[in-house]
Amino acid sequence: MKPVHRLGRIVSGLGAILWIALPLAVLGSLLFLNTQLRLSAPVDTWVAAEPASSTQTTPIEFSLAWDTPPAPLAPSWEGLVQNVYVEPGAKVATGTKIVRISGVDRIGFAGKAPFWRLIDAGTAGEDVAELNRLLTELGLRHGQGTTATPATMAGVDQLGARLGAADRSVFKPDWIIHLAAAEMTVEKLDLTVAAPAPTAGTALFAPAASLTSARLVAKGSLPAPAGGAPAGQGGQTGQSGQTGQSGATGSGKETSAKQTTTDASRPVGRPVTAPENSRVLSAGSPLPVDGARQAIAPEGLPTLAKQLEKGAPSTSGLVESPLPPGALVLPASAVRTAPSGAHCVVRRDNGESEGSVRVDVVGESQGRVVVTGGDLKTGTLVLASTRKAAACE
Repeated sequence: MKPVHRLGRIVSGLGAILWIALPLAVLGSLLFLNTQLRLSAPVDTWVAAEPASSTQTTPIEFSLAWDTPPAPLAPSWEGLVQNVYVEPGAKVATGTKIVRISGVDRIGFAGKAPFWRLIDAGTAGEDVAELNRLLTELGLRHGQGTTATPATMAGVDQLGARLGAADRSVFKPDWIIHLAAAEMTVEKLDLTVAAPAPTAGTALFAPAASLTSARLVAKGSLPAPAGGAPAGQGGQTGQSGQTGQSGATGSGKETSAKQTTTDASRPVGRPVTAPENSRVLSAGSPLPVDGARQAIAPEGLPTLAKQLEKGAPSTSGLVESPLPPGALVLPASAVRTAPSGAHCVVRRDNGESEGSVRVDVVGESQGRVVVTGGDLKTGTLVLASTRKAAACE
């Protein structure tokens, strides 16, 4: 036989042997490894209950509404501007001196309507009633009702003297600048010293937008403004206390006579009611709430407005509530929920016996819950994870 044929038979035989032996070797190896491997059985994980802080905070948002009142307009004046008493940022209200024209100071008054005629003794009308109200608010002598009495005219004399008027025998309507709001802030001034007196109907200054309401709404429940930016402005930081649910339920200028108001006719966001014993905070400052505890009270709006950019649609806030005595913090995985909605945990007594006890969840955030009840104490071990079911009984 030739050597070449013999070599071919040897190679074929070796291939057959490998074709049979290789799968058997792989199978044997797997069986061997299977006998060596030991899978760890699931084990129970126990954690110690931790004391909660004295308070907990719930993030909320304020849904804001702004209003820009009409600009004050010049009455019928003659002469020169001698002095301007206000500047951008100044507050203007009844009695505020705004400008001096031809030797007479002109003041603001938030009346029902602008004064339009001279008022002398015996003049009658609703404007006389408004004049008496003005004199009252300025602390001057005044009459009652809609007829100018001697007391009214005595007050007019005092007012004229205060303003620097030479003729004080009658009330002159150009002493007074009508204000469309009880208080407004000067944003841009349109008065210049030594310039001729503004003509009748000319805007004296542009008022800034003012905050008119701030409703409490659930965090994330406000629609995003155009452009996709987050609805909330000015996030809260540095608040102390346990984060969780506190039991809360869930600019341009205008110089015409028409008010510019943000659309607050359709409420947006899910309303939040602050609990009776809670505080509402913005940037760390407590704010008073209204009777329904669903909005900031009017007296708190100026404080809130100072923290905001004019015209902002919303901003972030917090509801801070005291926690019940003995409240504890647990991982959320430790709390089981029954079909009825009741909550329980499995605790370990004396390091050995186990038992399911009912608890009340009073707060929850970021995978941790605040609970009371169940005779739990700081350090009590509760079951956080287990291989077996542990539903509430």
